[in-house]
Amino acid sequence: MSIRISEGGRLFGFMAGLGGAAMIGSAALTWIVLGLFVVTGAVCFIGLGSRRMRMTAGALVVLAAAAGVVIALADPQSTGAVWGGWGAVLAAGFGIVALLRSGGEAPRTAVAGRSSTSSPGATPSGDFATPHKRRMSDASLLASTVVAIAIAVVVVFFLAVWSMCSDPTEWC
Repeated sequence: MSIRISEGGRLFGFMAGLGGAAMIGSAALTWIVLGLFVVTGAVCFIGLGSRRMRMTAGALVVLAAAAGVVIALADPQSTGAVWGGWGAVLAAGFGIVALLRSGGEAPRTAVAGRSSTSSPGATPSGDFATPHKRRMSDASLLASTVVAIAIAVVVVFFLAVWSMCSDPTEWC
């Protein structure tokens, strides 16, 4: 059995698993448990072949990550809220994208008993097919997302520095 990591949202499931690993990396037991749920769900999402089981595993990832986001928002001063919160946000975001991307897989079997016509662009029944819109590949979407996150982190960093340096009582 071959797993194509770049198809069906599996790449985003892998990134959600990394968010779960960040949740495990925080020191609090709650974050570790939620991170284990996220990582387990991500591994199942990546490895399972059944669409129904993959959707269930993806839902587990999103729900556990969403619980982590709620905890981070409810108690931002708690131990592990920084790593756990970032991991939960990444896991929830990439988990949602993984679920959305997994639903668009094309069927792999051809319709039996139909022969194709000789006209280019014609469907097996002889009708001309409308051209399908090409969606961005998972790798391209992931790269764009990572670049957007990096830009957001840099902007937040410079805003924090500007805020600290604009007040004369703060360190600069």
